Amino acid sequence: MSQKPLPLDAVDWLVLQESGLAEGREAAQHWEEWCADAGNRAEYVFIKQFARDLRKLPPPRLPTRQELLADAATDKGKSGVH
Repeated sequence: MSQKPLPLDAVDWLVLQESGLAEGREAAQHWEEWCADAGNRAEYVFIKQFARDLRKLPPPRLPTRQELLADAATDKGKSGVH
């Protein structure tokens, strides 16, 4: 028996496979059994495509200095600290 628990859902499998940690005979056998279920396989395909699409998004815009200062001023006013 492996010391690491084997994944139970598509997200776990995606993380293990993309990190290279889903190796060995036991993991391969568990993967084959898990993905033989059509629902599991469909979920994995969906999660994998979602992850690809997410990586294609541009990074969020960083706040400007003025926005940070305004936010800090708002937070300062809420806490009652001056």
